[in-house]
Amino acid sequence: METAIEAGDDHSVVAYARSMFGFLRSRGLYDECERRLGIAEAAARRMGDQRGLARLLNQQGLAAWDRFDLAGAQKCFEASFAISEELGDKERVLPTLINLGNVQWGGGDVQAARAAWERALGLADEQHHIGYRAVLSMCLGIAAMDVGEFDRSEALLAEALAVHRQRGNGVGEAMTLYNLSDLRSRQGREAEALEAARQALQLSEEGGEARNAALARVRVARLSGERAEAERLAKEGLTIARQLGDSACEIYAEDTLGLIAASQGDHEEAVRRYATALAVAARTASELSAADVLTNAAASLARVGRPRDALLAAVAAAEQYERRGLAGIEAARRVVETVQEEVGAADRPAVVAEAEALGVLGVAARLGVRE
Repeated sequence: METAIEAGDDHSVVAYARSMFGFLRSRGLYDECERRLGIAEAAARRMGDQRGLARLLNQQGLAAWDRFDLAGAQKCFEASFAISEELGDKERVLPTLINLGNVQWGGGDVQAARAAWERALGLADEQHHIGYRAVLSMCLGIAAMDVGEFDRSEALLAEALAVHRQRGNGVGEAMTLYNLSDLRSRQGREAEALEAARQALQLSEEGGEARNAALARVRVARLSGERAEAERLAKEGLTIARQLGDSACEIYAEDTLGLIAASQGDHEEAVRRYATALAVAARTASELSAADVLTNAAASLARVGRPRDALLAAVAAAEQYERRGLAGIEAARRVVETVQEEVGAADRPAVVAEAEALGVLGVAARLGVRE
């Protein structure tokens, strides 16, 4: 590519950048991805190559998404989508719609994400694109799981897994197994959840997929009954996440280390871990991740003698769950019920006032929080 740049061969610059993207991305070399794609974008604009530009913008969006730069990713995907739609290029509209749905889901707009994925599914069927249909089955399976539709989620994830295995797509298989592990855990099938997570980790490592391997490490840590293994894997995942600039995995790893600490009775350490995870979530506008962390933090805050903070954290989590119609609200409700009576009568008016200041007073009232 450097030779093409020196020669002013814009066509080759674009081709090289696009062809190297998958290799660089799989190894978490995002700075190099962005450098090459930025140079190639300028080359595509000079040539007036709109199709090439749409593809490059989509790839730039993927690099931003991997780092959980939601605003940057959405900007790139929307620009790519607009170009492809204007050109009538349905083959490019399809993957960009999938990616837009991913960003909307990551930012907490579950309904918008589902709408984007459903539209993309129609295009995949129209184009007889089995691979993209498998990707969308996984995405819609995750969305169904998040709203408590476990049977629908299981059917969609099973479809995705079968197609990925039939096509020999190890990356897709690993990602689907990772999400199947999450479903199994929510169903209370912990042994199957752990097995799926271990398979996802093995496939990701075999495929050299650094980001997916980091996530799978943390997933295994979350489910492992062995403290030493759990701490080691979670810390390894956290280190890799920070090296890659992967905020989503960083939040997940810190939250997992909080759960591990809490399971050993060290709730002060757990609270510290949750606070770090929430700081990252706030920086990346990741409300879906924040809601889960807030629920876990509330439980530990109650154990370290901070029932007022625990109550506010649980109410804030419940507000996020309720606003998006997500199943996690029941866990937050249980924390509220547990800690409500621990908040002294003198503190309750202040709790209500803080809930009002945070914009969650309505949820607090529905959960029974009172002065």
